[in-house]
Amino acid sequence: MKIIAITPHFKHDFLAATVIEGLYRNGIQVIATDYGNNVERVYKDSEILSHSKNASCVFVFSSKKVDPPPKYYLLDDMDLPIVYIDGSEWTHTYHYDSPHQQSESLLAPSRRRGDNWINKEMYDRCKWYFKRECYAQDMKAKKIHPLPFGVVSQNLHIGYQPIPKMIDVLCAFGQIQTGMRALVSKLCREYRELGFNIVIGNYPYDVYIHKMKESSIVVDAWGSGDCNARFYEAVANGACIMHQKPNIIIPEPFIDDVHCIEYSTERDFCSKIQYYLDHMEEARSIGKAGQRHALQYHTSKARVEYMFRKMKL
Repeated sequence: MKIIAITPHFKHDFLAATVIEGLYRNGIQVIATDYGNNVERVYKDSEILSHSKNASCVFVFSSKKVDPPPKYYLLDDMDLPIVYIDGSEWTHTYHYDSPHQQSESLLAPSRRRGDNWINKEMYDRCKWYFKRECYAQDMKAKKIHPLPFGVVSQNLHIGYQPIPKMIDVLCAFGQIQTGMRALVSKLCREYRELGFNIVIGNYPYDVYIHKMKESSIVVDAWGSGDCNARFYEAVANGACIMHQKPNIIIPEPFIDDVHCIEYSTERDFCSKIQYYLDHMEEARSIGKAGQRHALQYHTSKARVEYMFRKMKL
């Protein structure tokens, strides 16, 4: 199978990287416009249009970067079914709908789903619309399907000598202005002061990933989206993810206290972290179960297989 891919111009997008890697892992010939996001080869516009004559469809990716934007103009010269892949947060443009949207969302989580949520132009043009931050109300539109991030190979620690779990809990955020990040960071500091083995900080990416691999529990909370990379980085590496319960739809969901630990309130968080700090082997067992679930249903390869099932390809 051959698929045209109109990709972001070098700008990293975790969903685009997941899908592109998944296409290759499913043996798909990818005819891409721009490097980045696991693209192995790019083609000139004329080559892309030539390949489009016998391709199955065109995957069109959203992009936060608009200078330059993805080569959407090529769609005007193609006669192919369009698959739109929307990795945005806050609004379909990736930007706030008002200067106060982020702060308002701390008290009213429904504000995380901003105005101009769906790219109407692409919705009208496409045959399938896959959305990272997909709420139940979004699925009332027949073209829309949930498509959260997935496990990508660069963050997967499988097949190597196991790394000892030297850290009980890792709480490592970049920004702490969204979701419950500020609160759980404060609570983790308080538990650390009581003598628990909790590591807190903002680290360079390679240091952060190594510490994650050393951790039994990794704390997560909503970023700009309910779906974020930390969740999949943690479960891929066998850490028990303790995360703020998402409001979006996750196909083949992770089950609370089986594959992950969920919390929704300060009381939830304190109750659960105290329990698992006292029952660390249970947390490690959940981490292993979460990893097995992730490797069965949430790899980049599995994400694209899921897309193809929805598309009936």
